[in-house]
Amino acid sequence: MPYPLLLPFILWEPSKLELISEDMIDRYFLKVDDEECEESNLPARSNLPVYAISKL
Repeated sequence: MPYPLLLPFILWEPSKLELISEDMIDRYFLKVDDEECEESNLPARSNLPVYAISKL
């Protein structure tokens, strides 16, 4: 075993970027159509430096 410190490791599927299809991307970003599901409303972080705060 060449890299024993990396165990346990994760085998990514698909293993190459070229193997990712448009359909896979579309499914990942598909909006959830469930009445009981609601969007996350996270509080703003107060510990960010000034340059990292959104100007929008």
